[in-house]
Amino acid sequence: MKKTLLIIAVFLIAGSTAFSQVQFGIGGMAGTKAGLDDNFEAKINFGPHVRALFNVTEQIGVTAGFSYYLPFKYNAFGAEVTMNYMAFNADALYYILNEDAFKVYALGGVNYGMIKLKFEDMGVDDGTGTENHFDWEVGGGIQVGKIFAEIKYDNSNEHIQAFLGIYF
Repeated sequence: MKKTLLIIAVFLIAGSTAFSQVQFGIGGMAGTKAGLDDNFEAKINFGPHVRALFNVTEQIGVTAGFSYYLPFKYNAFGAEVTMNYMAFNADALYYILNEDAFKVYALGGVNYGMIKLKFEDMGVDDGTGTENHFDWEVGGGIQVGKIFAEIKYDNSNEHIQAFLGIYF
């Protein structure tokens, strides 16, 4: 995890020297199917989100971000399972409306998700499992001053993600 965060920080710092119109943002997010309950039904989960916004032109922007859902536990087949889910994403933005203090945009992009499961109380064979996947996402958002709000459909989990944060 520390190496992942270091790589993100290096990427964001290096990217800020390549573009003059760079904004860094932090916030929170929610995913409609980013968790499971004891009946294996999908449930909502929350977590922090960081991103960088690169404005390439007045009509086009690019975001790169990292989301980390809060770990959660559930029981499966007599074992306690802890699930950690995180994702990197890159989206192209098209500004439908681009005023100084108010922007509306559509977006599309790709994400790389990582799920890690840790199994406990299984007796002798406690263990872990991982799944990594690439997929696409589509959505839209608004930016009012430094505050952003965004909603996306994430095809990898077939769920809706909502983001709210601030650029600094």
